[in-house]
Amino acid sequence: MSLLLVPVIQYPRKTCWNGREKQKNFVAQVNWRGFHNNPNGMTIYVHPRYRRSYKNLESQLQRLADGRIALFRHDAFDSRLDTHRLHGKLKKQWSFSVSQRYRILFEFLDKKKDEVVFLDIGSHDIYQ
Repeated sequence: MSLLLVPVIQYPRKTCWNGREKQKNFVAQVNWRGFHNNPNGMTIYVHPRYRRSYKNLESQLQRLADGRIALFRHDAFDSRLDTHRLHGKLKKQWSFSVSQRYRILFEFLDKKKDEVVFLDIGSHDIYQ
């Protein structure tokens, strides 16, 4: 399964990301509920920076990331993902492990934690 092959809805690029208002007008929506037929699934939005970084990964790493995303969809805090909150200027964001070196940077959009936006994927350089 490739992340780029799932159903995607592109929203108009009117506004920029605002962490307080959680505007989603510029991100592509990937609705895992409809795609995986799971009523308890979560909605994942994909930032253009994430999409760009994902395309630049090797195909083997893309497949590994797809598996981790499926695991994340079932349980965002599974111990195999090492999901953790970030500190400093990224304190509103979270990260989980794809491999020992690569991470996915994301942010929860609601308190129930069933909507997230993937901001970037890459090595620890994404934290800068």
